[in-house]
Amino acid sequence: MDMKSKNWQAVAFLAPASLLLFVFYYWPLLQDLWLSLHTWNMVSPTMKFVGLQNYVQVLSGTEFIKIMGNTLLYVVVLVILNFLLPYGISFIMSHVLQRFNFFYRSALFIPSTISLAVASIIFLWVFNPLAGPVQLLLAGVGLDSPRWFKESGLVIVIIGVIIG
Repeated sequence: MDMKSKNWQAVAFLAPASLLLFVFYYWPLLQDLWLSLHTWNMVSPTMKFVGLQNYVQVLSGTEFIKIMGNTLLYVVVLVILNFLLPYGISFIMSHVLQRFNFFYRSALFIPSTISLAVASIIFLWVFNPLAGPVQLLLAGVGLDSPRWFKESGLVIVIIGVIIG
């Protein structure tokens, strides 16, 4: 095979993947960028070009700091749950708990096979403000249950735990 036919063969193999990448990733990204430069209610056929005014409005708004704080809290929770906690547990398992090592590995792997929908349902049940186990436990020791799904700080932590 000469070099020219190898190049065409490479193009033939890369073309479908490149086309799919453009259609499903880059084209929507470019459309979103174009739409972000306009004001439009998505019902009327007319769009008004406003340039960077939408970005200035978002970045100078009072909600921006709160959104960044929530994002930072979410990232911290996910880093702890996805990196620090597993490494700590694996260190303990490999150096301290060698007797039932297989059991602990299985017990820690099973939750990763549960789908996000099942994990969400379990969390809704566990943190049910009327009759969930956490509510009953807190009521048993005389504490009021926080409003798990109403307070923004707790919601971000709970979402991070479900996803993590």
